[in-house]
Amino acid sequence: MIKAKTVKDLAGLPLALAREYQTFQKQKPIDNLPPIEVYQNTQE
Repeated sequence: MIKAKTVKDLAGLPLALAREYQTFQKQKPIDNLPPIEVYQNTQE
């Protein structure tokens, strides 16, 4: 994110936030993970 030091920077914050949100949406974790019992260290 950018730090707003001027009015121009402040005006650009919504666009920067929208870009960050789009990036976050693209990097969502995969929902089809194996069950927790499959992992080796579950019994430790």
